[in-house]
Amino acid sequence: MKILLSTSLPLRPYLERLLPASPHEVELLCFEDGIPAPELLEHQISRVTGCDAVLLPDGAAVLGETGIRAGSIPLVLPKVHNCAALLLGGADRYRGLFERYQGGICWQTAGFAAPLVSGAQDECSCLCYLADTRLGLQDTSAEARVTAKRYGWDFFETETDLSLVERMLSGNWDKDLFLTVRPGEKVLPSYTRTLIESAAVCR
Repeated sequence: MKILLSTSLPLRPYLERLLPASPHEVELLCFEDGIPAPELLEHQISRVTGCDAVLLPDGAAVLGETGIRAGSIPLVLPKVHNCAALLLGGADRYRGLFERYQGGICWQTAGFAAPLVSGAQDECSCLCYLADTRLGLQDTSAEARVTAKRYGWDFFETETDLSLVERMLSGNWDKDLFLTVRPGEKVLPSYTRTLIESAAVCR
């Protein structure tokens, strides 16, 4: 199977190290200027040819308010809020930390020097560093501590769980963990615990 993997920059170092273990042919494409607006991403996806699926590992974060329509190739999204949730192993662990800090949490990943802000930066009260213990990524926890101190945020570290990333790259897209959007369908934010849902779209 040939897969196009379109992802945000914080996921790139993890994916580059894990891709050699994938049984599939995977082309990695990173959003160099941040996640594009849904309409632009939809346009880019509509032009993709020559592969069996397009993976969007950032989950609900790519959908905005309007969602994205699949072109001629199926889309596959993990049922996660964003790249931090993917690296935490899924939505439940992410949601638990998010709720503990009443939504005022930012994230920073190994190998990436800038924090990932879930909402408005001035609403953050703490920074969580997602520590790598498996892949040998650059430890950027010192930079994360400096950022937390600069903004007066609390700081803590937690270990990444790459099981969902590995399942995604293996092509094991269990419907409880991933949503497959067929050609012509649209993936929409659900604003429930399922995070995303698909809907048929009239051509």
